Amino acid sequence: DERSDSLVADCDVHHSVLAGIAVWECPGGYFTLRGNRVHHNLGKSNWDGIEIIDTPYVAVLNNIVYDNAPENGVPEGDQIDAGGTNALTSPSHHVIYEGNLVYGRGGGVKMNNEPLHCIIRRNVILDTGMDFYEGPTKIAICHNTVADGRQAVQFWGDGKSANFGGTQVRNNLFVDTTAYAVSLGNKTVSSPDSVHLDHNVYRFRTGNRRGINVNAADFDATFP
Repeated sequence: DERSDSLVADCDVHHSVLAGIAVWECPGGYFTLRGNRVHHNLGKSNWDGIEIIDTPYVAVLNNIVYDNAPENGVPEGDQIDAGGTNALTSPSHHVIYEGNLVYGRGGGVKMNNEPLHCIIRRNVILDTGMDFYEGPTKIAICHNTVADGRQAVQFWGDGKSANFGGTQVRNNLFVDTTAYAVSLGNKTVSSPDSVHLDHNVYRFRTGNRRGINVNAADFDATFP
């Protein structure tokens, strides 16, 4: 429960069966993960390349994260993931992903189960996208480049969380997705004030005419 003030820096973490770097249930918080190369970890049983669970005040800075998945088969985990175990009152809050390069095989860059007051900015994310599951609130998603994934940003939920509480998606480049560039799907939001999309630049892959998808219960949206 005590404040950690721990630093994991300049490490080469690879070929683990489960996670590459995992910070698990440290409610005192204060961890910095900086300048690490995290790759070729298998992520069995839904572990991730970099994983933060039920831990506040974590900075994930300037890491290179790639190919965290088996060479064959569907990835079980994500490249970077922060959030809670199963409850919608996650103790994970004030988490920042900044300046990371993510690419290759593996799942997305993710936050799930209501992390609060988080920032995702100035990351380059290739071959995958950003995923937000069950109501992260007050999240700033700014100045990222996301290219060549299925979806650049996906908000997904089962209706357990009321909304995404003023999440801001601004000044990003979303390039050459194979599906929707932005998808708000499956009971994700219940209020038009939940997610704000401003000043993003979209370039669509040749032949892909899908832009923004809103498919949520009781949600009316008007786009100019």
